[in-house]
Amino acid sequence: MRAVWQIMGAAGIFAIALSPVPAAAQLEEANGIKVGDGRLHPYLGLELRYDTAALYSDTNQLRAELIAHISPGLRFDLQGPAVTINLDGKVDYVRYTGWITPGSGSLSRLQAEASLAARYIKEGPFGVELTDQFSRLDRTTNVSLGAGILSLFNDVRLAVPIHPGGGAIEVTPSLAYTFERLSPISLQTVPGCTDPTCDPNLISGQNYQEVRPALEARWKFFPKTAFVLDTRMHFRTYASSANPSASLLKGMVGVAGLISARVAVVAKAGWGQDFTGSRGKTVLGQLELSYLLSDTNKLKIGYLHTLEPVSVFGSYADHRAYGETRLLLSGRLQLHASVAADFLSFTNSSRNDTDFSVMVEPEYQVTKWMIVTVGYRLDLRSSNQSTVSLNFARHEPYLRVVFIY
Repeated sequence: MRAVWQIMGAAGIFAIALSPVPAAAQLEEANGIKVGDGRLHPYLGLELRYDTAALYSDTNQLRAELIAHISPGLRFDLQGPAVTINLDGKVDYVRYTGWITPGSGSLSRLQAEASLAARYIKEGPFGVELTDQFSRLDRTTNVSLGAGILSLFNDVRLAVPIHPGGGAIEVTPSLAYTFERLSPISLQTVPGCTDPTCDPNLISGQNYQEVRPALEARWKFFPKTAFVLDTRMHFRTYASSANPSASLLKGMVGVAGLISARVAVVAKAGWGQDFTGSRGKTVLGQLELSYLLSDTNKLKIGYLHTLEPVSVFGSYADHRAYGETRLLLSGRLQLHASVAADFLSFTNSSRNDTDFSVMVEPEYQVTKWMIVTVGYRLDLRSSNQSTVSLNFARHEPYLRVVFIY
């Protein structure tokens, strides 16, 4: 443990002490290990994070902890005329220090994240796209669950963009497969628990697998504006039959493109319906505006109403308002910020939840091989159910230093 903190401390002192104004040529030189036409970048991330909802205490309340992350990883980038590959993967050793909540060290664990985006597009009638997202984190895609859940998640998608003629029309059939395995971080029964979403003995029954065929289409009726069609099915089953399966169809049509030199819009409307399980149905819609502040800076705001499958209840409707920006403030300083508010209503249930999140993350490239990030994330979760895991405020300030070759 002492060695971990010596490494973290040395990295932090080194990041502050190192001159922040290296020669410009240094940042422009390519780093990484050349592999064919691509480059392989090994890296090491060191992070110190304060989490106010890190664990349940023996009094069945959410408690804070100071958590260290040590994350070695690899990134591979290839940008060719016909093939692009972006692969990123890391292992994350999560160390609960016990400085704030004594005895929390037993929750220390390995987490992991990996992503793949491979695209083959050559002159011709079709291309191939393969994407994959893998994670083992203390965050789950299951919105019916609250804090205290460890999720093993993977989503893989294969798409075949078909673009006949001059490319004004593009039709993309795709097939995706998703699974998620859940386990409770703490085996203590959550106080106020009245349903399976907060009973640690029933969490594994909400493990699921999902097959998701989809068809997307774009027709450019102006050079930078297109008519869009987005349809997909969610065929989801759960480990326990107590959770209703889903055969959920979603379809939306609309337009996407530039309405001025700096403003882009996405406007879609449609219908969603679950033909099994919950039998939920609702109107769908999305309106998103993007404003190009400059060639490198963009602001995006939007609203989305959707219907999604979920355990226990079968499906839920989500009214989501969101905003996001990425700003290049100087040659080395970037700012990423986002805000979102989700208003969730669960089908065939009186339960309603609200989830509000804010993230602010300035990132400074000290040299071409070292990046320092100071960030803050806020999650406010509330529900008309009294369960502790569904009603909390989670504050997470953090300092991250990444060394990349």
